[in-house]
Amino acid sequence: MLYTINKGNVQGYNGGQDLIVHLVSEAELIDSQGLVFTFTDGHAVMIGYISFYDHIQELNNVIDWKLMQSKYWSKTEDDPDRKCRRQAEFLVHQSCPWTLITEIGVQNHTIQLEVQQILQNFHYQTPVQVYSDWYY
Repeated sequence: MLYTINKGNVQGYNGGQDLIVHLVSEAELIDSQGLVFTFTDGHAVMIGYISFYDHIQELNNVIDWKLMQSKYWSKTEDDPDRKCRRQAEFLVHQSCPWTLITEIGVQNHTIQLEVQQILQNFHYQTPVQVYSDWYY
């Protein structure tokens, strides 16, 4: 989705990717709090081709972690479903308490300062880190 946003291909949104922030948590932390979640081994819209899971123990077995760390992940002749697998999702039902957000990732220092100011206004101490390599 971030790539699509960066290319200006999301109808109704033209703010670019600079304003997108990543809320980071940990699957094990979410599980330890008893929250209802599911995760997929591919893009969730590909129902019939991917599977849904709800046991944290399966996370390491069904996610292609090497692919997740790859800079380039488009399909290849040898591996035509790379793109689908790279878009695996971890979804928390209804909401995730702010206390489970371990950090916020942003594209640049300007946005970092803006987010830090917003958090300060609400008395939150969540770390805000610049991860420009998370963006296109």
